[in-house]
Amino acid sequence: MRPSRPLLSSLAGLKEWLVAVAAVLFLSALSGCGGGSGGSAAPAKVQQPVTFASSLTLKQGSGFDIIQLDWVRPTATYDGFLLEASVAGGPFQSLTNDILPGNWESIILTFDPSTPELLDLQFRMCAVRGGVKYEYTNAVPYFRGLRPASQVTAALLRGGLFINWTKASLAADAVRVERALLNPDGSFSGWQPLAQLGADAVSFLDQDLVEGTTCSYRVTYAKGTVSSAPALTTAPPIPVSSVIAFSATAQADGIHLGWKNRSSLATEIVVWRSPGSGNGYASTFVTDIAHLSPTSSTFVDALNTPGTYEYYLETKTATASVWSPIAQAQYQVPNAPMVSAQVLSLPTATWMFRSGHGTTCLSLDDKASPGVRIFNGSTWDAHPALGALWLYPYVRFDASDHPHFVSLKPVGGLWVEFDLIHEWHDGVQWQSEPILTRKVFTGSAFASSGNAFELDSSGQIHLLLDESQEQRPSTTSLVYIHKGGSGWLDESLNVLAAQSYNRVTLAMDPSNDPHVVIWGSDGNGFELSRASDGTWTSSLLPITQPSSGAFSKLVFPAPDRALLVFDRIAPSGPPLPDVDLMCIEKVTGTWQSPYRLGAASVFGLRYDGDIALSADRSRIALLANASTDRLLYLFSKGTWIPLALSPRFIGYERNPALAFDDTGRVTIFGRDSLTTGATSTYTILKETP
Repeated sequence: MRPSRPLLSSLAGLKEWLVAVAAVLFLSALSGCGGGSGGSAAPAKVQQPVTFASSLTLKQGSGFDIIQLDWVRPTATYDGFLLEASVAGGPFQSLTNDILPGNWESIILTFDPSTPELLDLQFRMCAVRGGVKYEYTNAVPYFRGLRPASQVTAALLRGGLFINWTKASLAADAVRVERALLNPDGSFSGWQPLAQLGADAVSFLDQDLVEGTTCSYRVTYAKGTVSSAPALTTAPPIPVSSVIAFSATAQADGIHLGWKNRSSLATEIVVWRSPGSGNGYASTFVTDIAHLSPTSSTFVDALNTPGTYEYYLETKTATASVWSPIAQAQYQVPNAPMVSAQVLSLPTATWMFRSGHGTTCLSLDDKASPGVRIFNGSTWDAHPALGALWLYPYVRFDASDHPHFVSLKPVGGLWVEFDLIHEWHDGVQWQSEPILTRKVFTGSAFASSGNAFELDSSGQIHLLLDESQEQRPSTTSLVYIHKGGSGWLDESLNVLAAQSYNRVTLAMDPSNDPHVVIWGSDGNGFELSRASDGTWTSSLLPITQPSSGAFSKLVFPAPDRALLVFDRIAPSGPPLPDVDLMCIEKVTGTWQSPYRLGAASVFGLRYDGDIALSADRSRIALLANASTDRLLYLFSKGTWIPLALSPRFIGYERNPALAFDDTGRVTIFGRDSLTTGATSTYTILKETP
């Protein structure tokens, strides 16, 4: 039987480390304690050729934290035994409050897993009668070495056999990985060192494989001359050898792939491609773009769309296949503009807005008590804070680079009626003026608008407001607000049949006349135009596939020309969350047929997409996140030129901030990643001449 007893240690630390003790009681035929119920008697105890004084032995138990002590009972009769231990050559002290039974001959000790490694211990037993110590056994040493690796596995993955284990040793300074081949008799022999890694390593990829073989791997921790017990695993058979030295290089005609082929059994090599850099949604390789001879070693993927692309090669036989590691390259179309990057570490800004001159970038820290800061080229300059800004203000910059805010503030502390407030900086101090007071549903007043606030060339404000009291906005509740000779004016946009909508967009043409694009809940789009006499007209946009309303940007390069960029639910192509990024042009008052710019991410468009028009209206810049890349589209002389950007910029709305500078070059200022820290990494991208 195995009775268990708590173990008390008076040695520093050992009390906590030794957490369990169990004894094995051997009954002799002479003890008279068989007790049975008709069963056979216990076998006679074999007399040991040694005495109690020299009989203590120690062996490792079934796990790293388990040891077993065995001894021969003395010939004299005693009350029991005390178990004593010594740490690092120190004095022996008892590990138990009371004595162990005198008929015990074995004890199992279990260490707490937190017990340090590389620990020197000694154990001995003492016979006790009447509280007096008499005979002692010999002292047996125990060196607690390095904890071995655990949960070692081997799986056939892209590029070879992936050996994985759970980090175990905290004292090791290295870990060795070795391999042996399966012999015909089923044994493994010829252990070959593959790698000596840092102690924190938990995996190793073995690419040097021989097809038709089966391997065993062992992982061993080491520190100096001390090694842990090896942890072993057997890998699945290698049906065919994968390629090695796989690479992808972008050139003018596409991405060039190269590799070294090692298999003598392969029947073909399949080239797989995925758009994406592995950190977005493109985790599945969606296209097998080529089936090649097993002796081939190169392939050119001819491309016409910029972006980051990933590839792997599948080496196949009639019954099996293996995969190469992934190779990645970023392709740019020929003659695409170049950009230079400046990386900065700055205090974190939640909301960012860039001026039309491309020189001023403004940040808001918090909508309730915003800290307004202006970027001066190397850091943020703090400005006097505004009052509380509710529902995330809309920001525009006038021709003098002065920021203007429009926001809703609750009247009397109730979220029913709101003051519409205009606040701006005149170059000396902040100014404020009320616009109108309205009862609105806060969730749709501005939130459903793509662009609800614009400044015309003279710096006058133009606004769209939804005065609906319902959560679902309606075209009948849309109001256009602007400043006339007698003060603020509001005009109903009730020129369409009543319907719910997903998003609206406001833009000013060069004549300072407003234009509104409304995306209905059915996916159809309408343009509403206001003539100089104040009348509104509407026209249906000639689109063939519905838009989700996630993205809508309207600009006017000339009085009689407009470009509208929007998202379209793709009838085919990349899976969600990507959609088609579309453009439709208005020429001499007539909307033309839409055309596709590329794939885009719904989430990326809603929060990171932006558009900018150069001061002379000759160029348009468009930022759009696909699920795999951030693309910059430049429109000039009737042609869009795409450019893949790095970093991708992931952030909140209006991050990154896009504009043209005074020289007509594109500038982009954005945070590289989401963070809740006090500082973040920012990058300024500038178009080079």
